[in-house]
Amino acid sequence: MGSVSSGYRRLAISIAVLATLLVVVPGTSPAGAAIEEVNFVGATSSTPEGSTPSIKVQLTYSGALAGDVTVNLAASATGADPAEAGDYSLTGSITFLAASAPPSGATMDVPLTFTGDAIFENSETLLLTITSATGAVVGVDDTHVAEIFNDDEEPTLRVFDSTADEDTGAMQFTVTRTGETELAATALATPTAATATAGSDFTATGHPISIPPGDASASDIFTVSLGNDNVFELTETFNVTLSALGAAATDGSDLDGVGTILDDEDPPTVSVNNVSVSEAAGTATFTLTRLGRTAVAAEVDITTSDGTATAGVDFAGQNTTLSIPASSTTTGSETLVVPIVDDDVDEPDETYLVTLSNPVAATVVTGSGTGTIIDNDVPGLDLDLGNGIIALEGGDPDTFDVTLTSEPIANVTLSAASTDGETAVTPSDLTFTPSNWDTPQSFTVMALEDGIDEDDPHNGVIRITTGSTDPGFASLPPSDLIATIGDADALLVQIDGPSVGIPGSPATFTATVNAGATGDITYEWTAFQGGEAVDNGDQSTFHFTPSAGGPYIVQVLVGDSEGQNPAEFIPFRALSDVSTSVFVDDILWLAEERITQGCNPPDNDQFCPRAVVTRGQMAAFLVRFLGLADDGGGNDFTDDNDSIFEDDIAKLAAAGITRGCNPPANTNYCPNSPVTREQMAAFINRAANLETE
Repeated sequence: MGSVSSGYRRLAISIAVLATLLVVVPGTSPAGAAIEEVNFVGATSSTPEGSTPSIKVQLTYSGALAGDVTVNLAASATGADPAEAGDYSLTGSITFLAASAPPSGATMDVPLTFTGDAIFENSETLLLTITSATGAVVGVDDTHVAEIFNDDEEPTLRVFDSTADEDTGAMQFTVTRTGETELAATALATPTAATATAGSDFTATGHPISIPPGDASASDIFTVSLGNDNVFELTETFNVTLSALGAAATDGSDLDGVGTILDDEDPPTVSVNNVSVSEAAGTATFTLTRLGRTAVAAEVDITTSDGTATAGVDFAGQNTTLSIPASSTTTGSETLVVPIVDDDVDEPDETYLVTLSNPVAATVVTGSGTGTIIDNDVPGLDLDLGNGIIALEGGDPDTFDVTLTSEPIANVTLSAASTDGETAVTPSDLTFTPSNWDTPQSFTVMALEDGIDEDDPHNGVIRITTGSTDPGFASLPPSDLIATIGDADALLVQIDGPSVGIPGSPATFTATVNAGATGDITYEWTAFQGGEAVDNGDQSTFHFTPSAGGPYIVQVLVGDSEGQNPAEFIPFRALSDVSTSVFVDDILWLAEERITQGCNPPDNDQFCPRAVVTRGQMAAFLVRFLGLADDGGGNDFTDDNDSIFEDDIAKLAAAGITRGCNPPANTNYCPNSPVTREQMAAFINRAANLETE
């Protein structure tokens, strides 16, 4: 509009000038006449609100100024953000006084001021127009656009932290605007993951923020959706960040908010069960059951305490922290393994406690479990009767060995006596202690010559009774043993032969009969393995060659003219792995003397000749060879308490054959260490000296 009006004004001025000229003589100008013109100096200006802009109107003329020049001014709104009436103040005219003789080109300030405020707004524009002039014409620069520049700071935005329970499903955040404004404040609020997981714990969708123009403070609220996963977890957080700030918003004190999700599930529960195992099991496994889904690894302290069972004696005490991993399953379990000590003591079943405490990220429900150790040591007698108890009236006696089946807690006395007067038993009593309970002791049975013509053979009964303050052994019933007695005037047979041999090597068995035999004597030999006959013969001497290792039974049936057929049995073992050893004779002697029983129980058909002998095994060999019984009250070795050779080691130490393996302290025996040849020399030398004493 300014450029159109300027064209019209130029046309008007031209017409006015022409009219003036027409009044005068054509082509001339009156002497002293002036042509005055007023224009704005500059087309635009920009001034902060609350200030006076520097906008000038210029007067130009030629010749002398004829009189005062008054310029009339007007203001109107213009542009995309027009100024309003209250934004400025304008005096409608200015006057150039002729008396002051202003020079051509003199200027005067437009009497315009801008009103100051505290409202953030866009810059506004004002159109100034020279509407008319008295004493002058209006030039072509009759308009001026004045910008009122906003000098107020943009409002600030702030997003506040928020907290909500997981099961509410939503969390609200408040965004505040501080500062008065005529513009809407806009931004984008975007949730991002911190410890919470986007997509499952919260929805990571951007939320547009728009706070309308208004007073000094206003706010907008947006909502973030929450997920409820039914899993126990720690308090989680996510961030909310304001970005893409609009024109009426700037960085406030906090463009980042924190959303805190409070979990609504209870922590998982943990319980421990009761466990009963046999003493021979070696371990007891307790189960810690977790109930409840959890995203947090839990911990719980586990300790054991004595009941009737004692830590270090009956079980290995525990003091540990068990970790229970996070899991999305409803139930789960972890295990605690408690080692169990298998002793040889006959004792009542024993108990101990397993206790849970100090849970982290879990709750203990059943915090105590009982471990029960079921004793596996049955009190009883182990009677080594060999071929049975066989004796001839008035002849050589027979002997049988006795041991206890478990370690007693008190001395046990065995008394043996004939119930029918057929035999005499010596000694009448044997005493076993907690130290020598597994060392064989012997009863000797003599068949008495009673002058009575009896069946041949006939039987005698030997009764063994038990006395002890150990309840288990005190309650044992009597044991009745049958002795096979040969009548002095009847046929009686005895076999003399080895009990150990090797495959491929003959073993010779000889049968002898007593003087009571009559007429011709017949022999029927049979060797059995696993119940099957493998060899036979019919002479008084039987040569049996085992073809393979293993246990055998050699039997002879003997008859005389009276048709009696007494049977005699002898157990025989063939060691399968010694035939190529240069020490085969020594090995067979050891086995025959029962100094060794073999290396693969219960068959014991191998000797393992090239295996290394440990110091514990050597102790057992020497104790059997020397027949040592006195353990001297035990020993001070600290490393043999769990060794099966502990009693043998004690007896060896009591006899002075060993001193220990760590001189000069000699507190250890090293039962599992191999025996060196020099150590063997020392053992044998001391054993030989003991035998000669």
